[in-house]
Amino acid sequence: MIRKQLGTLMVLAGGVGTAAVLAVACGGDSNGGGTGNTGNLPAGTGGVPAGTGGMGMVPVGGTGPAPTPMGGTSGGTGGAPGTMADPWSLKSYLELPTLANRVGPSGIDNKGQPGAGSTLTGAAFTKPAMWNGFPVPAYFTNTAYVGAFEPGKPAWTDGWTIGINGNSAVWDFAKGEPNTALATATAPVANKSCPAGTTLAAQSFAQTFGPLTNDEAKLFVAAGDYDICELTSFEQAGTIKLTNDNVYRLAAMPVRIGNGYQRTTVVPPASRVTAVLEIEAGTLIFGFRGQALAITRGSKIMANGTKENPIVMTSEDQLKGRFDGSPSTPIDTNAAEWGGLVLMGRAKSNECVTENDANCDVEAEGQVGSYGGNDDSDASGSLKYVIVRHAGFDVDGNGNELNGISYFGTGSGTLTDYVQVHRNFDDGVEHFGSADFIGHVVLTSNGDDSLDWGQGWRGGAQHVVVLQSDVFGDFGIEADNDETNSARAPVSFPLLANLTILGPANPGPGVFAGGTVLLRRGTKVQIWNSVFSRAKTGCIDVDDLGTFAHVPSPTMPSNDLLIRNSVFDCQMPFVLE
Repeated sequence: MIRKQLGTLMVLAGGVGTAAVLAVACGGDSNGGGTGNTGNLPAGTGGVPAGTGGMGMVPVGGTGPAPTPMGGTSGGTGGAPGTMADPWSLKSYLELPTLANRVGPSGIDNKGQPGAGSTLTGAAFTKPAMWNGFPVPAYFTNTAYVGAFEPGKPAWTDGWTIGINGNSAVWDFAKGEPNTALATATAPVANKSCPAGTTLAAQSFAQTFGPLTNDEAKLFVAAGDYDICELTSFEQAGTIKLTNDNVYRLAAMPVRIGNGYQRTTVVPPASRVTAVLEIEAGTLIFGFRGQALAITRGSKIMANGTKENPIVMTSEDQLKGRFDGSPSTPIDTNAAEWGGLVLMGRAKSNECVTENDANCDVEAEGQVGSYGGNDDSDASGSLKYVIVRHAGFDVDGNGNELNGISYFGTGSGTLTDYVQVHRNFDDGVEHFGSADFIGHVVLTSNGDDSLDWGQGWRGGAQHVVVLQSDVFGDFGIEADNDETNSARAPVSFPLLANLTILGPANPGPGVFAGGTVLLRRGTKVQIWNSVFSRAKTGCIDVDDLGTFAHVPSPTMPSNDLLIRNSVFDCQMPFVLE
């Protein structure tokens, strides 16, 4: 891979910050020592003025001596002291002046947004040169601030998200949405008509859930009704268009679009059909226990909502709570009330026997089918202004839950910008292999990890907000390459920038980690301009010798394991083992 061959250290203009000093402790203990530098990050040494986004290039100067393992392997899971010591000090490495990180107050509120007078500015991010050969999408942008939100500007989450700006529901009548079925409508009408590829359900929306005027979210102010149309699997070539004048019920586990889920011995690549699921802005889709939506290899989902009318995928239980006319039933219901959204593509996964196997078949979690191949440019479609809520149902009773959005071998042609996963039982978003980049992602109150990856994800994420659950949850980020072979190719190596990851505001006894970042099992990563706050057990944890080995010398920054221009605002900034 190109990234593995480059041996230069990038120094970014925008600053060398002053990091507070923590007492080095053993066995996972730490002793906070100061509040850190809360001012702007001053100009750096990259050879250009601060704030321009330019970079100088400084040679690493060789690999240096190999670190000496202390005890053989790195122990611990991030939530408790390890039984073996780390080979070098994570604290000392992340406090290297050239990385411009700092420990101290972040100046953000409990929703992750900068407060008045926030100092999260002055640190520039520009796509590193080592990613120039990759098709990074236009929504990956240069920034001059730290965290997911630009201080002093309206938050990009305003108006369409759940739990960030006070909303508990966002779906309403998509009146006047251009180029959709409701562009000129004045009220929803149940006229017993469904799009081709779907079938009319026996009861309308009002008959199933209650009249729209019962809306406890107060978003529907006029009478009307929707037909409910059932969506079943569509495994032939062609397009199904879900219009926003109906509501759609998933009718299978899973509802599959295309036939690429079958193994290549059954359906070889040449026999895979191209099926397209097109969804209009403002459309509502719901499921019940065990129901999920899966886009298979060779097919696409084109779900392009708008800020005014996002596409919402939710549970039957959530709609019952909202429209039953009883204030005692919640609008924002529980996790695991339906399956989730699955995208399966033909990009590489290191679970394939060989790295460039076009006929690779990897079995996806949740019994949804096979994925994988050798086409890192593969396209599984587009998600824009899409909300997935209350998913993560255990499909077989053995802990086999789906993530809110699962990316199985999705290629760089897959576009994800402005999405939210809310109250999923398992992870919010997880990549298995893949080479796609995601942007403007909101992950709230999810039950396991919010952002997870493994099997060789080589894409990236920018502008990500994580608010961990107060009731249950694990890590803000859990990152792997491979569980049994940390060097298995392709190696996970995403580019992350402008993250804001908050642990639970009031963690209960069942919250294990809540907000920490766990890098393990040989993953590589670059993280830029990010904020980590409110973690119960520590901001950053690195485990396993295969992960530590990406830093040949802990006194020199490594391109393969890099956190730069970031703020650690946790009781224990670094987990030391």
